[in-house]
This record gives sequence, structure tokens and C-alpha cells, in this order.
Amino acid sequence: EKLYATVIDHASSHVADVLDVLVHDGYLEGSEDGFRFQSRLLKDWWSARYRNHHIPIRRRRPGNRQEELWQ
Repeated sequence: EKLYATVIDHASSHVADVLDVLVHDGYLEGSEDGFRFQSRLLKDWWSARYRNHHIPIRRRRPGNRQEELWQ
């Protein structure tokens, strides 16, 4: 949330909304230290699907097309 707060307003509510949807749809489940994927297969699929085009927020730069998606 702290990282996204520098990019978008009301970051905490956006993060909470996304987590609620992922839990509701069965992708994630709550755990003692936060959230985790419900299955290893799902975790592996998610990683393979997003590893090549996801840019972590710490590496995003102003004017980057990926960053525009968050505005």
C-alpha cells in the first residue's frame, strides 16, 4: 500500500478491493502472515502468466505506459 500511495489516491482501498476479489474468486486465501495462493498449481500459473510483463512499482518511471494504467 505504501508504494502504491505514491502513484494513486486511496491506495489502501484499491488494494483491499483487489484482495477481496481474489479471495472471493478463489485465487487467494487468508493466512497468518497475509494472503497466499490456494494451490501450488495456481501459484505457478500466475507466476508464469505475469512474470514477463509485470513491472514492480519500485521500477516504474513517470511516463511509463504501465504506470498510466494506475492513474
